[in-house]
Amino acid sequence: TNRWAGMLSGFQNSVPSGTWLTAVDPDTPKPGENVEAVRIAGRTTSQKMVGETMLRLTSQPLYNNINLQFTQESLQSQQRIIQFELLAHLTPIDGGTNEKADSKTK
Repeated sequence: TNRWAGMLSGFQNSVPSGTWLTAVDPDTPKPGENVEAVRIAGRTTSQKMVGETMLRLTSQPLYNNINLQFTQESLQSQQRIIQFELLAHLTPIDGGTNEKADSKTK
């Protein structure tokens, strides 16, 4: 759909050099929640780049809230790698509200 195309385009502008996305999956809302979100997994070379990715995604109009789920450091081929996962709440397209994201702003 156009929404997924918008997400992919937004990633192109939001992912800093030295950062790679490894998965983008729709999040399953909890029973009774009406929240649209995607889980974004990736790898980068520093914690700073995780924050930069979050900041850049926040500037995209498609998202109204980006939450860090975890980071985990490891060594691969003698290089420090940071694995991370973000939960990105989508801006409602039908004029509805994103209950989980809205509750954080109240």
